Amino acid sequence: MSISIPISDGFRQVLKNWKMLILFYLINLLWALLITLPFSGMLTKSLGHSLAARELLQGFDFQIFFEFMRDQPLAMSSLMKNLLFFSLLYLPLSLFFLGGVIKVLYARKQKFSFPFFLVGSYEFFGRFVKLFLLWLIGVVGIVLLNMLVGGGINLITKNFENEMIGFWFFWLRMGFVLFFVFLLNLVFDYARIITVCEDRENIFSTFRKAFSFFWHHKGKMLGLYYMILLYAVLLTVFYWLLAELLHFDKSISVVLVILVQQVYVLARFFIKFLFYAAQKNYYISQTRILEPVEGDFPNTNSEILFA
Repeated sequence: MSISIPISDGFRQVLKNWKMLILFYLINLLWALLITLPFSGMLTKSLGHSLAARELLQGFDFQIFFEFMRDQPLAMSSLMKNLLFFSLLYLPLSLFFLGGVIKVLYARKQKFSFPFFLVGSYEFFGRFVKLFLLWLIGVVGIVLLNMLVGGGINLITKNFENEMIGFWFFWLRMGFVLFFVFLLNLVFDYARIITVCEDRENIFSTFRKAFSFFWHHKGKMLGLYYMILLYAVLLTVFYWLLAELLHFDKSISVVLVILVQQVYVLARFFIKFLFYAAQKNYYISQTRILEPVEGDFPNTNSEILFA
């Protein structure tokens, strides 16, 4: 099966669920407001109507940032506390919402609704947390193995006159660590998809099935991943070039700059959903799982949800 088929199907499925894109855009906007509002007054006072405010719209400026740190230490302290709090909150929320995203994409003929999305999020949250902990054990194992191998290599190379040998071995090990963590992430992406598609409870059997699926389909799975990754890279490059163009053209209004930034945020969510939709489509195509129709799901209206 060509990888273009699950990707093209994924495009259609994400577009069909455009309301979910808007939902995540609004959540992202609310998230940003909650982080920045506590010190927005000080930021306005510091920048005022200077050109620095417009410069920040074009991209991050270290000089403006360090000047703000120097002039507004209280605001920076408030910002750091907010960032820490919301960073800790981000992980459980992302795991919670991910279950709803995959269930909505899996239900090909089920129209998106917030109650249906919320039920899916609640239904798979506990299992996704367990899968995350299992993933974390895997990452720790890779890091410990790297440290063990690194210690052995250091013992062998410590008496070498050419210090560059140890330097290159270090970066080679870092490359292997990143590669194996990437593979682990890919396997657990499919583990989450299998959890939703087959409604599996046992995370260990789910992981074994995801790993077995990866082992037998690794070529197509990697090709699918890199193809969508290419879309993400092209999107980022296009946005960067457009941002540079807007940066140099001072006649362009601030409203247009903000509009381009918001479209980019929406496009990033689109690519993120496309990853899961295409991976789900490929898994279903290879395992012959029947996708549910609208009648296969229980009624998820608000009365049932909050009863």
